[in-house]
Amino acid sequence: YYTGEHAYSTTVFNRFENSPKYITDVALRYAASRNLTLSAGANNLFDVKPDKLPAESAYLGFNQYDTYASQISFNGAFYY
Repeated sequence: YYTGEHAYSTTVFNRFENSPKYITDVALRYAASRNLTLSAGANNLFDVKPDKLPAESAYLGFNQYDTYASQISFNGAFYY
Protein backbone atom coordinates (compact mmCIF):
# COMPACT_ATOMS: atom_id res chain seq x y z
CA TYR A 1 0.00 0.00 0.00
CA TYR A 2 1.62 3.20 -1.11
CA THR A 3 -1.33 5.52 -0.59
CA GLY A 4 -4.64 5.39 1.18
CA GLU A 5 -5.73 4.42 4.64
CA HIS A 6 -3.23 1.53 4.97
CA ALA A 7 -0.19 3.37 3.56
CA TYR A 8 1.69 3.36 6.89
CA SER A 9 -0.22 0.66 8.72
CA THR A 10 1.57 -1.65 11.13
CA THR A 11 -1.37 -4.08 11.31
CA VAL A 12 -2.31 -4.58 7.63
CA PHE A 13 0.32 -6.58 5.77
CA ASN A 14 0.89 -7.84 2.23
CA ARG A 15 -0.46 -11.35 1.67
CA PHE A 16 2.26 -13.96 1.09
CA GLU A 17 2.12 -17.76 1.06
CA ASN A 18 5.07 -20.11 0.68
CA SER A 19 4.39 -22.83 -1.89
CA PRO A 20 5.75 -26.34 -1.19
CA LYS A 21 9.33 -26.94 -2.32
CA TYR A 22 11.39 -30.11 -2.47
CA ILE A 23 15.15 -30.43 -2.52
CA THR A 24 17.46 -33.32 -3.39
CA ASP A 25 20.73 -34.03 -1.60
CA VAL A 26 23.21 -36.55 -3.04
CA ALA A 27 26.45 -37.92 -1.61
CA LEU A 28 28.77 -40.45 -3.26
CA ARG A 29 31.83 -42.12 -1.78
CA TYR A 30 34.39 -44.41 -3.36
CA ALA A 31 37.15 -46.21 -1.47
CA ALA A 32 39.96 -46.19 -4.04
CA SER A 33 42.33 -47.94 -1.66
CA ARG A 34 42.75 -48.62 2.03
CA ASN A 35 44.13 -45.11 2.61
CA LEU A 36 42.27 -43.13 -0.05
CA THR A 37 38.56 -42.34 -0.18
CA LEU A 38 37.03 -40.01 -2.78
CA SER A 39 33.79 -38.15 -2.08
CA ALA A 40 31.49 -35.95 -4.14
CA GLY A 41 28.06 -34.58 -3.48
CA ALA A 42 25.47 -31.87 -3.75
CA ASN A 43 23.11 -30.17 -1.35
CA ASN A 44 20.00 -28.88 -3.15
CA LEU A 45 21.07 -30.56 -6.41
CA PHE A 46 18.49 -28.82 -8.64
CA ASP A 47 19.09 -25.32 -7.18
CA VAL A 48 15.58 -24.85 -5.75
CA LYS A 49 15.08 -21.45 -4.13
CA PRO A 50 12.26 -20.16 -1.92
CA ASP A 51 9.48 -17.93 -3.23
CA LYS A 52 10.35 -14.25 -3.49
CA LEU A 53 8.56 -11.79 -1.24
CA PRO A 54 6.04 -9.43 -2.88
CA ALA A 55 7.58 -6.35 -4.48
CA GLU A 56 5.28 -4.18 -2.36
CA SER A 57 7.40 -5.10 0.68
CA ALA A 58 10.66 -3.96 -0.91
CA TYR A 59 10.13 -0.28 -0.19
CA LEU A 60 10.95 -0.88 3.47
CA GLY A 61 14.25 -2.57 2.64
CA PHE A 62 13.08 -6.15 3.25
CA ASN A 63 15.03 -9.12 1.94
CA GLN A 64 14.19 -10.52 -1.48
CA TYR A 65 13.43 -13.94 0.08
CA ASP A 66 11.68 -14.87 3.31
CA THR A 67 14.56 -15.67 5.67
CA TYR A 68 12.39 -16.41 8.72
CA ALA A 69 9.87 -19.05 7.61
CA SER A 70 11.67 -20.73 4.71
CA GLN A 71 12.96 -24.27 4.96
CA ILE A 72 15.28 -23.80 1.97
CA SER A 73 18.36 -21.62 1.86
CA PHE A 74 18.13 -18.67 -0.52
CA ASN A 75 21.77 -19.32 -1.49
CA GLY A 76 20.73 -22.21 -3.73
CA ALA A 77 22.79 -25.29 -4.52
CA PHE A 78 26.10 -26.30 -2.96
CA TYR A 79 28.39 -28.83 -4.63
CA TYR A 80 31.43 -30.53 -3.13
